[in-house]
Amino acid sequence: MSRLFLRLYLGVLFILFAAWSVQFWLTVEPTDESNASIVEDAMGGGVRLALLSYEAAEASEEPRTLELIQQQFAYPVAIVPREDLPLAARNRLNSSGDVQFAKIGSGLFLIGQLNDPTRVMLFGPLPQVIRTTRSQVMLGLAIVLTFAAAAIVILLRPLNQQLAQLERTTRALAGGALNQRVDETNAGTLENVARAVNQLAARIQSLLKTQQELMQGVSHELKTPLSRIQFAIELLQSETDAKRISQRIQVIHTASHELEEMVNRLLQYVRTDAPRSATPNWRVPLEPIIQQVFDAERLMNAQLQYEVDPRIMTEQVAILSNVNDLTCVISNTVRNASRFAQEKIRISAYRTANGTIIDVDDDGPGIPEKNREAVFRPFERLADDRGSAGLGLALVGRIMAKHGGWVKAESSQMGGCRIRTFWPRSKNASDPNRRDSSGSGSVTA
Repeated sequence: MSRLFLRLYLGVLFILFAAWSVQFWLTVEPTDESNASIVEDAMGGGVRLALLSYEAAEASEEPRTLELIQQQFAYPVAIVPREDLPLAARNRLNSSGDVQFAKIGSGLFLIGQLNDPTRVMLFGPLPQVIRTTRSQVMLGLAIVLTFAAAAIVILLRPLNQQLAQLERTTRALAGGALNQRVDETNAGTLENVARAVNQLAARIQSLLKTQQELMQGVSHELKTPLSRIQFAIELLQSETDAKRISQRIQVIHTASHELEEMVNRLLQYVRTDAPRSATPNWRVPLEPIIQQVFDAERLMNAQLQYEVDPRIMTEQVAILSNVNDLTCVISNTVRNASRFAQEKIRISAYRTANGTIIDVDDDGPGIPEKNREAVFRPFERLADDRGSAGLGLALVGRIMAKHGGWVKAESSQMGGCRIRTFWPRSKNASDPNRRDSSGSGSVTA
């Protein structure tokens, strides 16, 4: 991380220096040449008049004339041999007009060419306009770069610390410490990146937890029906009675059906671990889904009565969800009730200020209070649970958490168990940990 900071720091300084260099050579250097033309144009007239006056005088009057010319200028005027001029000034005088502006030594001069090519009239040194020298420019650059360097350090230091924190967390995650998270409150400009890293870490941790749960539960749950199938096959090999053969085949069929159902539940359980944003939600009518689930359950449990609260139809209750998730929740809660009910199962719905509560009641033995939280954990089954893989209610709990709602088991007024689910009006309408116990009152519009 320090190398990245150093490269960025040096890169910014290089850009500043390069920008200044380009500006210096494109503006400061041409300025001298531009000033020369301006001075020649502005003062050339006076120089030419002085040359004409000097040329018009007799040779004996030249000193007197030069003295009179000197009185008209605020700086020295002299006649000097052309050879005394620097080579650069002589070359420039040869290449252009009769009046030239030149730098000789540390002074600035105007040079007028006399008719006598061996002599020139030299005006100066001229009063110098205050101008920035190269040393002053370089000093100014050094000061500017120093302040820029300090400002860059101040600006980049928090970013460097944020990147260092991000690097430490990602290294810890890569090393297997999946409980590590980036502090989003101190992430500054990298807050979105920190949030994405935390979401990724939580997702990976959830997947690994699911994998561990499945590995621990699947091996045990699959062993029972497989053992029954294997045992029935061994008996079939030595069986000659047609009735017994039919019984063994029925055992194999039942166990294979149990295996198929268990695999389907496992697939559903894994799929519900997808991120919430991956499942679009809309208002789904509740009554058609209930009737669909009830119709399927009546075929398997013809001895049970399935009742729907009339207000579900009259109020046209709809749930913020999607068809698959809502059907899965209703199906699993009703199927759970069907395994324990004696005669009757009833489903009802109640609107609250924050969402909708759906209750599935049965008249069975109910769930002991000490086991009411355990039944929502995967592969947890009660002692008298018949034919269950222990994933139905765990699947319900996972779907409700994904929707921002909750599920819990209670005692029913029918004498058995009530599975209550809460569906929020919007994704942010309810804290999943909040227990909205309302529902015994009237339905609100």
